[in-house]
Amino acid sequence: MKYMIALMGTQGDWDAMRGGRDDQGRAWSRGDVRAMVDHMDGIDAELRSRGELVEGQGLEGPSATRTVRLRDGRREVTEGPENGSREALAGYWIVDCASEERALEIAALASACPGPGGAPGGDPVEVRPVMEEPPGP
Repeated sequence: MKYMIALMGTQGDWDAMRGGRDDQGRAWSRGDVRAMVDHMDGIDAELRSRGELVEGQGLEGPSATRTVRLRDGRREVTEGPENGSREALAGYWIVDCASEERALEIAALASACPGPGGAPGGDPVEVRPVMEEPPGP
């Protein structure tokens, strides 16, 4: 079954990785960023070696988001996520694995990604089944 493993973050997370500070006032060193990238690359490599990786990408921060809506036949574009949430999709994997339990295991590996100072971040990671084709008429 296919699952989306969704990584979440705030604009502060992206800012901190680029030399600023996160929402808790923490800065990421170059070594912290390297450790985070190495951790995620390790998960990618494991998923590839097990034949579970369908697709995966990291995304730019919420400040790069544009929300599009069609109203009265006209396109409206606003900056930022529509929901106004501080958290936004940071990246994702689409995996094809044997069970939900395996998808949850992958999510736990992602949640353990090191943050500033190398401590496991414990960030939220969402797991959602990919919708299968509905049965035909």
